[in-house]
Amino acid sequence: MMEYAGAIKQTLFIAIMVSVLMPFGPVTELSAAGVLFAMGLFVVKGSVVSVILGLFESSIAKMRFFSLPNLFIIAYFFSVLTIFIEVFA
Repeated sequence: MMEYAGAIKQTLFIAIMVSVLMPFGPVTELSAAGVLFAMGLFVVKGSVVSVILGLFESSIAKMRFFSLPNLFIIAYFFSVLTIFIEVFA
């Protein structure tokens, strides 16, 4: 249920973002062809935003992964510093 809730939240966020940031392609007259075209265009815009969002999230995860050695170096430095303080103080 938590996964479904997250997926629904992300879908609604993308739908709002598509409607606000890319408002081109609305239906000017009520006809079946116009509504189908607008729905197709909405799906295409949503897919583009989803791909961009996926690339962004994956690059953030990779940046976090590549920052782990820095965290290990800092932890090692503080552990050695603590040993020196305990031994020599």
